[in-house]
Amino acid sequence: MVGIVHKRKWVKSSSEKFSSYINYIDREEAVRNYKIEDYSLFNDYMGNPKKCGNLFTSDKDFLNEDERKELKRCFSIAQENKSFMWQDVFSFDNEWLEKQGLYDRRTGALDEKRIMEAVRNSMSELIEKEKFNSLIWSASMHFNTDNIHVHIASVELDPTRYTKEDGFIKYKNLYKMKSKFANTLIDRSKEQKEINNIIRNNIIDGKKEISFHKDIEMKRMVTEIIKKLPEDKRQWQYGYNSLYEVKPLLNELTKYYIDNYKKNEFDKLIEALDSEEEYLKEVYGEGEKGFYKNYKQNKIDELYYRMGNTILREIKNEVVKKKESDEFIKNYTNRNVILNAKDIQRLKKAFDKDFEKIKNELAYERLQREIEYNNGVRI
Repeated sequence: MVGIVHKRKWVKSSSEKFSSYINYIDREEAVRNYKIEDYSLFNDYMGNPKKCGNLFTSDKDFLNEDERKELKRCFSIAQENKSFMWQDVFSFDNEWLEKQGLYDRRTGALDEKRIMEAVRNSMSELIEKEKFNSLIWSASMHFNTDNIHVHIASVELDPTRYTKEDGFIKYKNLYKMKSKFANTLIDRSKEQKEINNIIRNNIIDGKKEISFHKDIEMKRMVTEIIKKLPEDKRQWQYGYNSLYEVKPLLNELTKYYIDNYKKNEFDKLIEALDSEEEYLKEVYGEGEKGFYKNYKQNKIDELYYRMGNTILREIKNEVVKKKESDEFIKNYTNRNVILNAKDIQRLKKAFDKDFEKIKNELAYERLQREIEYNNGVRI
């Protein structure tokens, strides 16, 4: 089952299909339904609908007689100006529509409002991404036994595309167009929010509770990471090319942290990602792998990317604090010291630190001394 299928075709202004579409714009629904083969570019795909719905546009759910005539006039102007005419079809699997609560086969009730909204958002996305300045469109719903679908026709009043190649729409923009259509129909924000919450709040922010100093293996991994970090701390970002030797070590540390401290949370993440991937397969179909194939892996990569930067920030903060502490001691050793109010406050804060914090700092200093001794790394 493929929930939504999107197809697009186009013709030049000289095409008979273009002229026929204009001729039928102001006809009654029954006439447009009966003569659909005269103006549709998708006869081989859609067949004759049992019922053809009323025309709607970007701002009208229903067009009266005068509005249909005005729409016809605009399409005629576009044809005279040698615009292409594009036709899109969004076709549904009726069983999928029922599953989503958008259709009731017993009563024939369809959530037309939601579908109109999806078409509008989809066309707005297309106009923005393809930078159409004068694109107008009209659409109608066609009701078949097996697959309800929406037929859309669009033209440019002031054409910006003239060659055959110009008629094509970038694949990535067709993807965004369909994605906007599907996301309007089915609100997956709750599921997406839960996935992001597991990644950012449960796993990444949970690292604050786990100190490198309290885990011997993590301490060892941090030591190896510090050895390979560049001197320029501005480059201590996961995305920097200069960290190509560090990234595998960061990934190893992230995996160790997840396996030993956040396994349950990670299992929940995988379960949520599998569920979302299954939904995307239903919507887009197995054949359109670009729509879902990399979704799960991209989210896992995002987790490792964010976790890598979290680790680097923690290392950087510790290194900076140690450097400041060393400089403070160096400045006030073996000399007569006159303390001002700021110095006294700094000392007071140091003495007020709890015992556990002091232990952690001492452990970290020992770690740095080991690094310097064994590898000659200067921080």
